[in-house]
Amino acid sequence: MELTRTPPRGARPICPLTPTPPPPFLSITSLCPPQDLARSVGKHIVNSMLVKTAVAGNDPNVGRLIMAVGNALADGTTPADEVQRIVEGMRISLGGAELFHGGKFLLDSEKEKAVHDHLVEATLWPSVPQITSAPVPVDTAAEGEDKPPAWFVRGESVAFKVPVDYPPHQKCVEIEVDLAGGTHECVVLGNDLTHEYVSINADYRS
Repeated sequence: MELTRTPPRGARPICPLTPTPPPPFLSITSLCPPQDLARSVGKHIVNSMLVKTAVAGNDPNVGRLIMAVGNALADGTTPADEVQRIVEGMRISLGGAELFHGGKFLLDSEKEKAVHDHLVEATLWPSVPQITSAPVPVDTAAEGEDKPPAWFVRGESVAFKVPVDYPPHQKCVEIEVDLAGGTHECVVLGNDLTHEYVSINADYRS
C-alpha cells in the first residue's frame, strides 16, 4: 500500500522509494508478515518528530529509527515472542546503507558519512537563519523584567524563509525496514520538520 501526502509549506521535501518518484516525500518501506504491522511501523517512523528533525539536520541517527520501530511494536497487538524474533532479525537501511541488523548497530564512520551525504543530497536549500533586524537581548537582571531563557531576544530578529519555489525534483531520503519475515510491503510517505516549516506556520493567524 502506498500512502501519499502533500508536503506542508516550509518542510524540506523528500520523495519516495520508487523508480520514478512522484512529488517530494519522505519514504519508509516496511517488509514483514502482517500488512497492518508493516503500515504501522512505517507510519510510526514518518510521524516521529525526532526522526523528522534528524532528517532535517542531516543526522544519521539510528537510535531514533529504532525508537520509532519499537513504539510500533509496543502497541500491544504483536505477541512478545514475535517482537523478540523481529528485533533479532530486523534490518534497517537509510540511503541503501545498512545501519542495524541482528540487534546490533552497524553505523561506523564510513557509513555515517555516506548516510550524511545522502541526506544532504536530498536538501532543496540550506537552512540558515536570516537576520531581519538587530537583535535586542532581554536584560533579565532588570527590575520587573520577565526571566526568559538565555537565548531569548525581543522583536523579530531572526527568521527562516524558504528561498525556493518548490521546484520539481527527484530528491529522496530512502529508509527501509525489513522486519525479518514475510513478503508484505508498505510504502509510507511523509516529510521532515524544518526551521522554515515552523516559522511559516507560527507566523500567521488563521
